[in-house]
Amino acid sequence: MPVLDHINNNSRPNRVFDALRLYAEQEAQFKIFHPVGGHDLHATALKLLHYTHLKNTYRKKPNKDEKQSLRFVRTEIAKLKARLNPTLLNRILYSRASNSIRNYIMRRRELFASHSKPLTTIQKSLIQENNLQSLNENLKKAGFNFQMDGTLKKMMDQGFPQFHLPYADTQNKNSYFVLHFNKLPGTDQYYFEKFEAVARPTLDSLLNKDNTCQRHTFSQVGIGERFTASEADRFVNGKFVCKTIQGKDTWLSLNPSNEQLQSVSFNVEKTLAKLPLAIKKDTAQYDALLQSLKNGKSKEVALLINDIPVKYILDAAPDRKTIDVLDRNGQLVDTNKLFSGQSTQLAQQIIEKRNQMEEIIDMGQGQGLKYR
Repeated sequence: MPVLDHINNNSRPNRVFDALRLYAEQEAQFKIFHPVGGHDLHATALKLLHYTHLKNTYRKKPNKDEKQSLRFVRTEIAKLKARLNPTLLNRILYSRASNSIRNYIMRRRELFASHSKPLTTIQKSLIQENNLQSLNENLKKAGFNFQMDGTLKKMMDQGFPQFHLPYADTQNKNSYFVLHFNKLPGTDQYYFEKFEAVARPTLDSLLNKDNTCQRHTFSQVGIGERFTASEADRFVNGKFVCKTIQGKDTWLSLNPSNEQLQSVSFNVEKTLAKLPLAIKKDTAQYDALLQSLKNGKSKEVALLINDIPVKYILDAAPDRKTIDVLDRNGQLVDTNKLFSGQSTQLAQQIIEKRNQMEEIIDMGQGQGLKYR
């Protein structure tokens, strides 16, 4: 016959266990906000006070299950008192080994297990659910947007002091990542400690059996600048990223020789003003262009060549104090020639190509009408 019918089949109410369960839920919330606070003397004194009130409130006319739960409460009260008075004798008498032996001799192992296990499960479930949500929020802040709830939960269930997970997504296809998680000492909760970003090897490097790939580790704890997955992707692939540090725009890149971040000064807006942009300053399009360049991303924009908008790709190059202009094939364009007298000839060629394309489109539309 089970010790607690209420826990197994709800045959009759157990007010004592319901009160224990409610306190376990409240204690879990406290541990969520203060992971190691459940072990301090103040929290122990509060728990002792609550358990004492619980014992005094329900000791009159308890039913069978409530009597069993009150036995558990009295045992817990003795352990809490010993924790508040940690003499050598109390440490010995109420150590884990002594508690196990005492429960065995007094034939209350089943009683203790039928109470402690469900209460522990309640707390662990609530704490882990919150911990999982917190980890996902921190991962999203760092730019890791793919849901990993299932994998994270399985790793957390292992209870390892630390673990890591590989990560890749299409937004940062030129890199792959390793995410590192550590357990807070004295708790079952984990935190996102750091991530590694590694540049994907090129086909040539694979064919040449060159296993050297640019990598860097980005901490998520302590003081210092935080970087996102996208920014880390730019760094390990040789790009610059602009960060606001101490109120100033600072362009950072990864030094390939020592794998340390280095900074250069560069006025991207002043350099951008030298280009004949088709879009006007102080517009949403201009702001988007500026932000893309600061994030180390290339951006396709229209440049006015003899008042004709022509699309090019812009890429910030702070180390050379310039903005590279690339054609649609990714080839560097000589801006001196582009914006010099030769631009007239270039503009004429563009107009001729446009006219040819329009003629082809008109012919295609005409044929479409003919066959309708």
